[in-house]
Amino acid sequence: MAFYSLARMLLAVLACSEANSGSIEQGLQGLEPGHLSLLQERLEESGRALSEHRERLRQHRTVISEQQKRLASLSNEHSARSEQQQQLESLSTQIESAFSTIKSDSLDQAALCGLLRNCDAPFLAAPAGPAGPPGSQGAVGPPGISGNQGSPGQKGPSGPRGNKGNEGPSGPPGPYGIMGDPGPPGAPGSNGPNGPAGPQGPVGDQGDSFFSLDVATQTVTLPNYNLRISAEKNSGKGNVVVGISHQSSACSNCFIAGQQNTAAGVSNVVVGNQNMVQGAYNTIDGGMQNQCDGSASSVGGGLRNKVNAVGAHVSGGILNEANSKAATVSGGIATVAAGLSPEEAAQQGAYILGTVQ
Repeated sequence: MAFYSLARMLLAVLACSEANSGSIEQGLQGLEPGHLSLLQERLEESGRALSEHRERLRQHRTVISEQQKRLASLSNEHSARSEQQQQLESLSTQIESAFSTIKSDSLDQAALCGLLRNCDAPFLAAPAGPAGPPGSQGAVGPPGISGNQGSPGQKGPSGPRGNKGNEGPSGPPGPYGIMGDPGPPGAPGSNGPNGPAGPQGPVGDQGDSFFSLDVATQTVTLPNYNLRISAEKNSGKGNVVVGISHQSSACSNCFIAGQQNTAAGVSNVVVGNQNMVQGAYNTIDGGMQNQCDGSASSVGGGLRNKVNAVGAHVSGGILNEANSKAATVSGGIATVAAGLSPEEAAQQGAYILGTVQ
């Protein structure tokens, strides 16, 4: 009966799946392509599941058919046994009746055997025959429930070593190992760019030098030697500069002392404050804001005096000028020595005392 119930249930599921498949196909017309693709995948999965159910149903039908045959065979055997039981009961009744009609003293073995032969018992007519051949093997039943996993067996012996397989992909890099011995030095590379200047280090010990340093007075001296400074003409070098804020880059082999003086040309000397010397072999001995140009001329001092000639000189004063060769202004204010021709200046030197004009 359990097989019949299972068969009915599977038939109902199959019929329901077939009815639903027809209604699903009618509703696919109004869906979007994306939804239609998803439903198509679901329908394919349902179709595969339905095929599996049909295969299982076919197996169950086969099993049910075999069971029906076995039930029919058992029913036939039961009918045969029922007939034999009825025959045995009838025979027992006849024997009891026979025993009741005869006396025990007149009953002998021959008579009893004769009575038994006359009974209606066909199964006593002959002994049972040999067993018949075995029937055909029945269909395989459905798989049963998986049993519990057994305990693991003993480990078998190691098999023979197989052939070497193909080389697998490289694994991830391992951790760093212990540092090895340093290798030989490589070839020197190209020089890199200069890095930034580092901080100035401490003053080192005084080395061998012709100069001596008095640390207490911060004075450097050159005892028992001459100090010679020279450079090529128009090189802007060979100058001796004393003081601050001077401009001497356009002068060669010049001497500048004081403050904020300007020197240009060759072999000039300027001392004082804010004085300017140019040309060659000229000298400003002092003062302030004086100017001297030309050649072999000089300003002795004063304020805002000017010399622009060859061999001319202003001794001092304020705003005095010597603008011709060999002109001289001794002093005063705003005195100008000029007007001599070069020929006259070559024959005699113009000498003008300082006057106020």
